[in-house]
Amino acid sequence: MDQRGIKVTPETPGPEGYILQSDSQGILIAGSDDAGTYYGVQSLKQLFRKNAQGQPVTKGADIWDKPFFKVRMVHFYIDKTSPQAHRRLIERIFARYKYNHLLIEAERGVIWKSAPDIQYPYSMDPSEVKPLVEFAQNHYLKVTPDIAT
Repeated sequence: MDQRGIKVTPETPGPEGYILQSDSQGILIAGSDDAGTYYGVQSLKQLFRKNAQGQPVTKGADIWDKPFFKVRMVHFYIDKTSPQAHRRLIERIFARYKYNHLLIEAERGVIWKSAPDIQYPYSMDPSEVKPLVEFAQNHYLKVTPDIAT
């Protein structure tokens, strides 16, 4: 419990949930878990505006939030031209709107060590996939590969 009388537990507000208060006394972000705290920061970033002098200010807020859906997923295709674009999507869209799962379609976009003769001009080396997956995980996104069979 903090000086504002707020108590955050794993049950309240709940998994991936957070409390965000912004007022003249300051800003408070408290998550029920690490992901909840991260999502609270994402919401705080959305409250910032610039005042007439160009200084960042935040609107007042009293938010108690937790996800309605346990899985909030996006599906995309990966190839050698896509990692930078996907990093921007992860930072600017998926994190901001609190997605928590990526389904990455990879069958033609990756050069598979088990079948190196099956590749396309846009296929990427598998070593290039790992940094993107780690980047996604650092933004609280679970990654599942999608390979059509």
